[in-house]
Amino acid sequence: MWRKHKKLIVLFLVLLIPAAIIWAATTFSYTYASAVNLAKTNGYGGGTADLAADQAYDYTSDIDLATNGYYGIWIYLQYDGSGGTDSIIISYFGSPDGTNFDDIELWLVTCPINGGADTQISFLCYPAPPHGRIGVKTSGTTDTFDYQIDYVPFRGSGT
Repeated sequence: MWRKHKKLIVLFLVLLIPAAIIWAATTFSYTYASAVNLAKTNGYGGGTADLAADQAYDYTSDIDLATNGYYGIWIYLQYDGSGGTDSIIISYFGSPDGTNFDDIELWLVTCPINGGADTQISFLCYPAPPHGRIGVKTSGTTDTFDYQIDYVPFRGSGT
């Protein structure tokens, strides 16, 4: 029985050691594009309507990562969380082509109200679908929100 396991252990080490050496010797570099403003309400100097207290998603336009070869995205949400009781919920919906978006979010984050007027939180979507859009909604039906959403697409390589 030990011989069977010994052979498996040796085989595993023969495969693992070269992979670990290659990974350790690889240098990864990333290229970040300029930040893009996706939506902002009047409280942040924009023209998007305030997020209504209706628990329904407000969606952004398509985020096209495929055209320029990006495969990851940093998303920044800034919102006014002062004086509220509801939370703001942000979600990411993927799409292969920018026209047919998922019905169920790829991820969802509930951002708590902390009493701050300009709360900022960031999210990473990596790897991201070729296209996507962001949805924001309220957790309840009491509060509306001013918010701003920016994103930074990125790509990278290992040598």
